[in-house]
Amino acid sequence: MRQGVPRRKVLQLGGAALTTSLAGCTSFFEQSSTSLSQVEIFNQRPEQHTAHLLIERNDEIVYWSSFELKQAANQQTDITKVDSRVIKDEWPDGSAKFAIHVRLDAQTSWNSLTLDEQDEGCHEVLAVVDRTDEPHVSFFSSNDC
Repeated sequence: MRQGVPRRKVLQLGGAALTTSLAGCTSFFEQSSTSLSQVEIFNQRPEQHTAHLLIERNDEIVYWSSFELKQAANQQTDITKVDSRVIKDEWPDGSAKFAIHVRLDAQTSWNSLTLDEQDEGCHEVLAVVDRTDEPHVSFFSSNDC
């Protein structure tokens, strides 16, 4: 005669344990949401630059334009005045993968930032033509739109 826990009891306990272990894990099965509110680009350098901005949404070009950014100016104070452009509402709303590309003047290479499912939330991106030796674009992103 075999003694032990009846098979039905094992199945009941196993089902309860599995349900408990998965409780609160529904976010694991949900798809994350990444959206882009706006892109701002500004020039911190003492010379003017032509900025070329390209934005892709799910590998499709949704914005591409070029514009002049005037040189940064210090008006005899400690405050530096910069020229900037803000681009928003140029692409469809909703969650997607975004790639922001910027190149300056006649450069052939692009500086890029990608926002995908790992960058959950609504993003505002800042592209800065920084004061390094050679003109270069740095990206900053906040997800607090």
